[in-house]
Amino acid sequence: MKHSSRILFVCLIVLSSVGCDQVTKGIAEKVLRQSPPISLLGDVIRFHYVENAGAMLGLGSSLPDHIRPWMLTILPGAMLVILLLFLLFNRNLDRWQIASFSLIIGGGCGNLLDRVFNNGLVVDFLNVGIGYFRSGIFNLADVAITTGAVLLILSRRWRGHHAAALPATPSQETGPQEEAVTPRAGHPNHTPGA
Repeated sequence: MKHSSRILFVCLIVLSSVGCDQVTKGIAEKVLRQSPPISLLGDVIRFHYVENAGAMLGLGSSLPDHIRPWMLTILPGAMLVILLLFLLFNRNLDRWQIASFSLIIGGGCGNLLDRVFNNGLVVDFLNVGIGYFRSGIFNLADVAITTGAVLLILSRRWRGHHAAALPATPSQETGPQEEAVTPRAGHPNHTPGA
């Protein structure tokens, strides 16, 4: 993929992920903030507004106030910049890997925007499950991150499987080597004195 095409592809996925995440969080804040949870499909999908002080599924929410910004805002922000640079300049990535990393970056940026502009809190509003088996409350940024991670794992497995299925090239074959043939006397390729 050309570098300019890669940049366009990455920007499209990252900006779409961030845009969808921020729009749905805005809708959730307006519709769900002051209302009880809303259930759909026999309570398989539940919309419930919460502001999460931690990372995914509330991890890190009990960190001390002076450490939480470093661990949940500054460090992830630096990691996103490093991942973006890796994505833009590593020429060994295929389209699936580029899409996967772009989704992870887009989701990370969506949650990072919340932390920066919402006093360190991330808006979560989705919960899925059946009966007592339910997910934690999450948002579309979390969906983008998870989808990117799953696609990355699948693309690596596919590449490994695909590479193993390719026929070996002559330099990769480990069969017996041909022995050098020395022409005998009377053979058309025989040179006298050899």
